[in-house]
Order: sequence, then structure tokens, then C-alpha cells
Amino acid sequence: YLWNSVFAPKTSNYRIRVNASSEGGLGNSDISDGDFTLLVHTLSTPTILHPNGGELINDSVLIQWTEPVDSWGYNSSYTLYYSSNGGSIWIEIITDLNETYYLWNSVSAPKTSNYKIRVNATSEYGLTNFDESDDVFTLQAHSLSIPTIIHPNGGEIINDSVLIQWAESFDTWDYNISYTLYYSSDGGSSWIEIISGLEETSYLWNSASAPKSSTYKIRVNATSEDGLTEFDDSDGVFTLQTHTLSTPTILYPNGGEIINDSVLIQW
Repeated sequence: YLWNSVFAPKTSNYRIRVNASSEGGLGNSDISDGDFTLLVHTLSTPTILHPNGGELINDSVLIQWTEPVDSWGYNSSYTLYYSSNGGSIWIEIITDLNETYYLWNSVSAPKTSNYKIRVNATSEYGLTNFDESDDVFTLQAHSLSIPTIIHPNGGEIINDSVLIQWAESFDTWDYNISYTLYYSSDGGSSWIEIISGLEETSYLWNSASAPKSSTYKIRVNATSEDGLTEFDDSDGVFTLQTHTLSTPTILYPNGGEIINDSVLIQW
């Protein structure tokens, strides 16, 4: 006989008795030799391992949790949720997972420092249990800092070469950055590329062939591998001066002098 013991009280002191009766009125019985247990049907907590509080997350995060145990041996599936306000509101990420991890692409999620993850486990029999991150973590916005120009930044008088220098730009998601340099000889109205694909924060520019004026500016443009860009221009104009050589004017003798054996020539 298949006995459905779901509604029987759960203890570890169960025994079964079977009574046999013949049509002639004879009877006999037997009892289990020892006690057995009717297990309570439970599902343990699927404990979140990561992110569990304090993390700084960029575009993707590997969510991980421990496998819960169904006391009756049923398998479990999982649903993941996120909260961007510390647990007040939960939004589903994905459902019907069978693994105990999931790579969540969080690019489109709002960026705050009050995130939590919830994992909900459901056994095949219908039992559920859940866990949440112990504390909040941060989804940080993707940004690129300005590559501030250090030199030339206004007021300089430049001859044939100038060392262009700027502060390093930082990508909050740690992508690599390259730089492109431009010059303007008309105070910023138009820009001409000097060089691109730089990885350093300085460049020695030979400006000998550039037109000479007193309204020069430099622009540095930073570009991250993910496509973010930022730039900075010189705060004020500087001068690329023409290379000239003045006339060495003769002072003496300059005409009309009567010279003896020696003469001090001056210019």
C-alpha cells in the first residue's frame, strides 16, 4: 500500500503494524523492528555569496549563491531580483535558473550605491526560500575624467618645439585610454590634428612648420576603449613666434674715422 504520509505528524519514532486476517477468522500481526522517521519537508536557504555588500560593480557582475537542500530530495530552480533602493522594491532579473550563478549585465540598470540582490529558490514540490545580500553594493556610472592640459596653457612664447603635457584621464570601468592632440592658430575657432593614438600624457611637438601667431591653443582628446570621450583646451592663448635674426648694427668705425695701427670694432 502506498501511504501518503504528508499530513502525518513528523517524528523519529514511527513504526508500522500490519494485521493479517483470514476468512476463517484467524489473525496475526507484525510491527516494524525499530523506529523510523517521517521527515519534515523543508528547503534550506540559498545563501548569496556575491555580491553580498560593499562591492563596486562596473558593467557586469557574477551573482553566486549556495545550493539549498530539499529534505525530500527534490530539485530546485532559482529566480533572481535586484533592488536599487536597499531592498524596498525588487525587480526580476531572470527566472528558471538551474545553476547557482548568473552573469548579470547591469549596464541598463540605474546607478546607485544602494543595490541588493535576492535569490529565490523553488523546489519541484513547491517549497520556496530566499536570501538577500547582507548589505548594499554600488553600481557605478561609466564616466571618463577630463585630461586637463598642463602646458602650454596660455601666455607662453614658443619657439620651434613645445612639450605638450596633460593630466591622465581615468575611466571608472578601467578601460584603456588613448589621446589625440590638436592645435588651433585662431584661438579655438578651428582645430588641426597633431597626432593620435597616444598612450602617454606628454608629447614633444615640433611646431616649426606651423603658421606663426599669438592666438594658439592646444586641445587634448581622451577616448576610452568603450567609446567614451572627454577633452580639454588650453585656458588661454600662447604664441608661436617667427624665427628671425636682427641686424648686427656696426657702431664703430661707422664712417669718417681716421685709424692708426689698431681699431676697436664695435657692433
